[in-house]
Amino acid sequence: MNNQIGTERERAIRAVEAFLEGLVKSSVDGMPLISPLDPANPKRGREQASNFLNLIFPKIPVPAATVERHIVEGE
Repeated sequence: MNNQIGTERERAIRAVEAFLEGLVKSSVDGMPLISPLDPANPKRGREQASNFLNLIFPKIPVPAATVERHIVEGE
């Protein structure tokens, strides 16, 4: 695996783990949130996603989240 692919893979894995940690902690602060509809303006997408998640966190708690195996695009 070349260094660039390894770096991209690690970045993708860190993003998934940060998202899952945010679910378990009911906190969007460290979650990597962008809008797939408008990636040029991630702040707008992040704000909308953050507002939605903050509405559901109190109603749907996530006690734990684990990853059995990371599969990154291109593998």
